[in-house]
Parts: sequence; structure tokens; C-alpha cells
Amino acid sequence: MAEKQVPLSVSERHKILFIENTPKEELISYGKQYFAKGMLYDALEYFEKANEESLINEVKEKSIEEADLVLYQNVCRSLKREMSREELLRLKENAQKLGKESVSNSVNTYLVSKEKK
Repeated sequence: MAEKQVPLSVSERHKILFIENTPKEELISYGKQYFAKGMLYDALEYFEKANEESLINEVKEKSIEEADLVLYQNVCRSLKREMSREELLRLKENAQKLGKESVSNSVNTYLVSKEKK
């Protein structure tokens, strides 16, 4: 099957991700295309479906770099790992640099709850 250019339509995405038995290499290829376009949530879906941990970790690093807490949480869920204190601190620092005060405040909430455990 010839690969289409991303972004795909919703019906094409669902067909590839959920209906067809899409080969792992094709899933990774789509994920990399989405990643290259900065569409990280979509990339994560394809990497997750392909069960490609190294690429999921690349999305995690990008989520920290861009101070995207929700994406970071999704990556941790995908990897079945707890959010790490070190990574949260890096994410918070980047949020402050990028002027994302609400993200920084949300990370503080997670850090406080981690300290109470």
C-alpha cells in the first residue's frame, strides 16, 4: 500500500490505526512524518501502536523541551511509567523559559504530591 502524506483524514487514520493490520514499519513511517511536522500527539499514537519505545521516548523528550505537560503525561502512560521528578523539574524549567506559567504551576502541584508520598 502506498503511503499517503500526513495529515491524514480521520477515516484514513482510523483505518490505519484500528481497522487494518497495518505493518509496524508503515506505522513508524507515519509516526515519523507526523513527528517531523510537529504533530506530536499524532506521532505518539502511531509509535504507540507500533510499540516502538525508542520513538516514544523521542516524543517524551520533545514534550519536556516544549513544556507540554499533557503530552508528557500521555507518553508516561504509554510507557507505563510514573512521571519522574527529574523530568518534571526539566519540564517546569522549560515552561518558565517559555512563559508557560500555568504549566509551571501544574508541574509544581505534581512535584508537591510526589514529595508527600
